[in-house]
Amino acid sequence: MQHSEFRVGRRAVLAALLAAPVAACAPSAQSTAPAPVAGPDPALVELERRYDARLGLFARNTATGRTLAHRADERVAMCSTFKVYASAALLRAHGLAGGYFERVLRYDAGQLVENSPITETRVGVGMTIGELCAAALQHSDNTAANLLLRELGGPRGITDFARAIGDPVTRLDRWEVVTLDADQCSRRQATLIDTAAYGYVLGLKAKQPELRREAKRLLEPLAASQAPEAKMLDRNHGQWIRRRLWRTHECAGWWDWAHLRQVWLVRTEQFARQTTPRADSVPVAVEDHDSLTNLPWKRLQGWGILRVVRSHWGIENRSHWVRDCLFGEDASQVATGGVARAMAALRTAAISLLRAQQEPSIARARRRLQAHPWDCLALLGPMTENR
Repeated sequence: MQHSEFRVGRRAVLAALLAAPVAACAPSAQSTAPAPVAGPDPALVELERRYDARLGLFARNTATGRTLAHRADERVAMCSTFKVYASAALLRAHGLAGGYFERVLRYDAGQLVENSPITETRVGVGMTIGELCAAALQHSDNTAANLLLRELGGPRGITDFARAIGDPVTRLDRWEVVTLDADQCSRRQATLIDTAAYGYVLGLKAKQPELRREAKRLLEPLAASQAPEAKMLDRNHGQWIRRRLWRTHECAGWWDWAHLRQVWLVRTEQFARQTTPRADSVPVAVEDHDSLTNLPWKRLQGWGILRVVRSHWGIENRSHWVRDCLFGEDASQVATGGVARAMAALRTAAISLLRAQQEPSIARARRRLQAHPWDCLALLGPMTENR
C-alpha cells in the first residue's frame, strides 16, 4: 500500500528543518549581523490582549537574514517549538546517510495523545522516523513528537541538544500531555505519569468520590456565579456543540495528590441540528465533565484547555469508539489473553488501512467490504499483486 502523502525523503527532512521557524537558536561565530528588527507587531500585541497571554516569537529568513521578534529576550513556554529541536537533534546525531530516517516505528492506539492528525491514521502500521519528523514539523502532530522524544531518550535529550549548540536557556521538562477517561483515573496512575515527566489530564467521576466532591465544591459555585474563562462552538455530525470552561487551583496538592495542580469543569451543551445557537439558545442536552491535571496554571490558556478536551474525545470517537461499536470489540467473547490482543491488533490494523485510503466513513467502508470481501485484498497493495 502506498502512502504518498506521508512519504518523506532525506532531502525533505532537511528542507523541513531549514524551513521551520526556530526559537532560541544561538548564532554561530561566522554568522553575519541580522537585519534590524522592527518594533512590536500590532497584530501580535492584539493577540496577547485578546487571549490574556504572553507570546514569544523569533523567526529568521534564512535567505535574507531578516528577523522577526517579539519578546525574544524573555523566557516563555516552548509549546511546540521543541518539535524542531527534536528533529534537528536526530538529524545531528544520525545524519542523512545510513538509513536511520527510513526505520519504521510502530505504535498502538494507547500511545495516541491529543492533536495527532497524521499518526492517528497509521495506528498498527507505523511510520518511518522521517515521516514522524514531517508530521511533527508540518502538522504539529503530538504523538509523532513523543515518538521522536523516545528516540532521544526523553525530554532531557532536548535540553542536552540545546546546550550542545550553545543555547544556555532552552529546556524541556515534560512529554506531551496524556489524556485518560475517568475509569482510568487513580492516584497511582497519575503518579506514574507524573514521575515519567508527562503531563496528564484525567477525567474525574465516581471512581474518586472524595476528590470529586472537593472539585464540585470548588467548581460549581464558579459556574453559577462567574462567566466561563473560555468557550468553544463547533459541529459534530451536523449538531452544534458548545463547550464552556471554569477551573480552579485551590485544590492543588489536595490530600495525597501531591502533583495535582488544578481541576476543570467543562460544560458541554448540544443544540438542535441545523440550528446555529445564539447566546440565549436553549440546549437540548447538557453534560458536565470534571477533569484534573498536573499542568501548571499558565501552561494552557482557557481555549487551549478546550482544545485538549475536544481532541481527547476526537481520539475516543475516531479510534476506541470505532473499534467498540463498528467492529464489535465490546461484544467479543474473547476478552483476555493472547487471542484477545491479536484480535485487537487486527481491528486496529484494519481501521488504519481504511484511514490510510482516506475513506470518508469507516462504517460505510465496512459495509461495502462485507458485501465484496475480495476488495479487502486491494487494501494490502503490492503484497497481493500477481497472486
